[in-house]
Amino acid sequence: LTQPFVLDTTPPVVRILQPAPGASTTATEVTVTGTVDDLTLQSVVVNGTVAAIQDAESGAEAGFPGLSGVEGSRTFVATVPVAEGANTLSVTAQDLAGHETRVDVSVTADRTPPQLTIASPGEAAIIANPPFTVQGSVVDLTSVRVAVDGASADVVGSEWSARVDAAADGDRTVTV
Repeated sequence: LTQPFVLDTTPPVVRILQPAPGASTTATEVTVTGTVDDLTLQSVVVNGTVAAIQDAESGAEAGFPGLSGVEGSRTFVATVPVAEGANTLSVTAQDLAGHETRVDVSVTADRTPPQLTIASPGEAAIIANPPFTVQGSVVDLTSVRVAVDGASADVVGSEWSARVDAAADGDRTVTV
């Protein structure tokens, strides 16, 4: 008499492929993709959403191996909502032996335009000695690039500045 069984002492190995760590998005949802290696994979859940699982080689929807003992890599995909600001996306894979692995990736959802101010020169200022410096601040959830009249400004923290050459006397407007 023989009795087949599967010995599974290893937890699932999870790799998140997308989004990249520290990614930024303007979307309200993010698609999370990755791979899971496990002998008896049961489920993959991303922030409470059950992920679709496919065989990594064939791309066919993966049936769970149960006690087949077939080892292999599977891909997963799930689309989850993200709130404005910093978000932690948690991928949890569980196998039939009760092993569980959790891997996190952080993303930032930034759907709000940067808040930009010009500190100097003040409105209607009179500049006597060009070149002059235009400076101000910018507040945003993610890093930003500031340009003054199309040229990159130096940004340090939330402060920015740029040197501007004035071509001729008269009224002048800078665009930030």
